[in-house]
Amino acid sequence: MKKLTSIFLFFLSLITTLILNWNSFAISQIFSVSFLVKQGVKQYQKGNYIEAIATWQKALNLEDTKNNVKNKAIIQENIARTYQIIGQTEQEINYWEQAITNYQQLNEIQQVGRLLTEQAQAYSRLGKHQKSLSLLCNTEMKKNKLICDPNTALEIARIYQDDQGEIATLGSLAEAYRLMGNYDIAINILENEALTKVKNLDDPTYFASLFNSLGNVYFAQAKRWQTQANSAEVRNATNTAEKFTNNAVENSRMAFSNYQNALQLNQKDQDKLQTLLNLIQLNRKFPNLTSTDSLQEKALKLLNETANSSAKIYSAINLAIASPLSECPIVTSFSNYELENTLKEAVENANKLESTRIQSFALGALGHFYECESQYEKASKYTKSALLLAEQNRSANDSLYLWEWQLGRILEALKQPSEAISAYERAYNILESLRSDILTANRDLQFDFRDTIDPLYRQLVQLILEQENSSSNTLSQPFIKGLQTFDSLKLAELQNYLGDDCILTEVNEIGTPQVLVNQIFDKLENIGKDTALIIPIIFQDRLAILLSLPQEKIRVHWVNMSETQLTKDLELFWKDLQSSYDLSQPFKTSAQKFYDILITPFETDLDAAQIQKLVFILDGNLRNIPMAALYDGEQFLIEKYAVATTPSLTLTTLSSSNLSNSPVLAVGVAEESNIGQERYRALPNVEIELKQVTASFPDSKLLLNQDFTRPNLQQEFQATTYPIIHIATHGKFGTIPDDSFLVVGNNQKLTITDLEQDIRNFNENYNLLELLTLTACQTAIGDDRTTLGLAGITVQAGVKSTLASLWFIPDDYAKILIIDFYDNLKAGMGKAEALQKAQKNLIQQGVSAGIWSPFVLIGNWL
Repeated sequence: MKKLTSIFLFFLSLITTLILNWNSFAISQIFSVSFLVKQGVKQYQKGNYIEAIATWQKALNLEDTKNNVKNKAIIQENIARTYQIIGQTEQEINYWEQAITNYQQLNEIQQVGRLLTEQAQAYSRLGKHQKSLSLLCNTEMKKNKLICDPNTALEIARIYQDDQGEIATLGSLAEAYRLMGNYDIAINILENEALTKVKNLDDPTYFASLFNSLGNVYFAQAKRWQTQANSAEVRNATNTAEKFTNNAVENSRMAFSNYQNALQLNQKDQDKLQTLLNLIQLNRKFPNLTSTDSLQEKALKLLNETANSSAKIYSAINLAIASPLSECPIVTSFSNYELENTLKEAVENANKLESTRIQSFALGALGHFYECESQYEKASKYTKSALLLAEQNRSANDSLYLWEWQLGRILEALKQPSEAISAYERAYNILESLRSDILTANRDLQFDFRDTIDPLYRQLVQLILEQENSSSNTLSQPFIKGLQTFDSLKLAELQNYLGDDCILTEVNEIGTPQVLVNQIFDKLENIGKDTALIIPIIFQDRLAILLSLPQEKIRVHWVNMSETQLTKDLELFWKDLQSSYDLSQPFKTSAQKFYDILITPFETDLDAAQIQKLVFILDGNLRNIPMAALYDGEQFLIEKYAVATTPSLTLTTLSSSNLSNSPVLAVGVAEESNIGQERYRALPNVEIELKQVTASFPDSKLLLNQDFTRPNLQQEFQATTYPIIHIATHGKFGTIPDDSFLVVGNNQKLTITDLEQDIRNFNENYNLLELLTLTACQTAIGDDRTTLGLAGITVQAGVKSTLASLWFIPDDYAKILIIDFYDNLKAGMGKAEALQKAQKNLIQQGVSAGIWSPFVLIGNWL
């Protein structure tokens, strides 16, 4: 998906320009071909790109009869480059492929290398970065040097000592790595390899492009550091938060410096304009670098002076609407008059290019402006026009879902709920087909998820639930559809959190939305006679709680509580509960409040159905709260029901298993550890815990302290299949997977991503892994992404169930609970019942809820 507010690539077509000199063609060609090519050049120079393409295609057809390979290749290059200008990337790729084939036939390998770079850039614009990398280098980094496969663009440029081609390829490589989130590799390529070549050429155009690319990477890395700083801050890692914040500030300054250098060296108005837009975005994210207002004034002036092109139109939309195209009000310092005129001019310029894709974006952006101004009739008119054009372009699904969604919001505002639901559903169906591409095309979108994708799912679910008549006693199709849409949101959240390396096998195989609906229906029918499903769904102005009972209709209870108030109340509950060390602590007030919200409305139904287990699919910051600690005034929820959570009904395996004699791989660190600037105190009871667990289960293995290393773990995964993996060590779950890790021996850390990959890569039978236990871990309140790490490891590693602590508790109590839990498993209990009994034992001993409640069971509860 091309996100309009993204930063554009600057190493574009540095080495190739439109071939305007027809004298390079064979002299023997007939006059008609020469005339057509020259006519196409004139049309191109006037900005009549569609006409130029049509004219050159006629010339190409004539060349087919003459079979002059050189001439055909030149025409194909011109057509490809023109498709690039009007934004038709798939057609562009097709013509690059044809031209490459012809240059290979001519044995003009240097030109093949250059066109491979062009084609790779096109794939990157489609979000197909691995394909782009395979064309550019198929690379690995050895001692800061790129080692490439033969017949790739970079290797060809090096063999033929083509400095220009090598610079363009290196810039394209760096951009692909930036979009994949591999910022250090991108910076290394630009600063250590590309800069050397640029200095050799001593051309300001190349220097400007290099500085722009460096600015892009440093900006993206600054945003990553800031996100990690926020994550560290909410888990009270003050030193780490300060370090990450300083890194973010330093990277933002590096981005600013590089953009300023590029601005001074840019030769073309469009390049200057894009640099100004980059600076505007940078200053919005990191204020005080410069004045955004003055930058916008300069950008608007340049926009009016720039020749018409697809880049100019996208720049106009970016300048006018800095916020996502799904969000009101529009973030800008322009007046409404300036905004409206800029967007109207963008529509006029798009019409001149005759590109349905660009016309669609321009019309849709104007429709969004009118939507935010509550001028819904105008908004509807322009949005429908954008839709019509997007439907004509089979590669425009990324805009089609935006305009269907926009139309849904407009229809909802016009009090037409049925029509709005239809539009939302069309948008949702398109988005489901695009979701993987959107979430993996640009890692920056990981942190824009709530703006770009999340609202569509929620708006559709809310409309469905509000419109559905709940008087029926059966599982109605609309309710199932609403539940399935919410379940898809949970899948999207996980995929977004896990990023480009996500392996959601089940998601990729489950098929169409209707197939998903059927699967949800089947799961609800077979969830268990003694089990109820409770699903709270957070909307902006209210909270919906869904209850699904065996063989019965779904019940919905609405609570008038804003998302803001809910978040505040949950943070108070979390803090009081975590700090409570006796039963008189004030957390009980919050515990009873949320019991009344989530459980009380359904108590009669639960009793009548003789429910013994409650399974929650939790939303937002509700994931940070252990449901077991809810309190009815006399008893905790865990005293009445076995409790579990699952990240998604679709991903939940309902098969049961007997773990009474299963071997355990038990690993942990009992010694004090120091990682970076953070100190992790010793856990003396960990050794006792691990030895008792391994003694209780036959054929188990223990790796303690220095023996608990990643290589040793990999070796065990290869040698033996363990249905249970037990890890007792300090752990942190942060906002991104790379900030989520476990402490291992020798003052090292193992990221959750590495653990997931090792379980899959070194264990042939990883699908037989029934239970992963993580003790002494903690997540952070205030950021509901952190708890996705617990759900993510369950899904990503192929584990059926994970038992983990939401926050750190004294290891002497953790030892008691864990050993009790395993004793219950050995006695033949299911996982949820085993945890329930262990927690009830601590309650009966008078242990505070802040100690026993953090342990949560995620995934399969049987």
